[in-house]
Amino acid sequence: MFPGNKFERKGGSMTIDQLSALAASMKAKGPALAKASVDEQFKRRPELLKKYSPTGYDKSVSDAEHTVQVLAEAVAAESLGAFTGYITWLAKILVRVNVPVSDFVEHLELLEKVSRSEFNTEESGVISKFIKAGISAAKDTGK
Repeated sequence: MFPGNKFERKGGSMTIDQLSALAASMKAKGPALAKASVDEQFKRRPELLKKYSPTGYDKSVSDAEHTVQVLAEAVAAESLGAFTGYITWLAKILVRVNVPVSDFVEHLELLEKVSRSEFNTEESGVISKFIKAGISAAKDTGK
């Protein structure tokens, strides 16, 4: 946890300070990232609005905002386990309220896509690593 320490990862390395700055940027952009990813999912699949209603859409945006905040904290702590634990927990809750894991996975994939357009290559590489681990955890929940 000393400034200047680097975390080596595929595609480059980031210092603790850089990870903290990335997390802060993710938190600031969180509402926009969440809305863009949910909008894209509902645009691709208009039947979701009928299935989940406008209230469900609003809940999806709120859940996505929270997911981005948890993702940012996990990135700052460089803790894949924190993020995948959250995703597993959320996937189980969503299944209980009749939201298929496939809908959740699709949303995470779109969140990754939206993030790639908002962050530089190194930053989006870090974010992608976490989201892909989350996708794997969600899929495991659905088995």
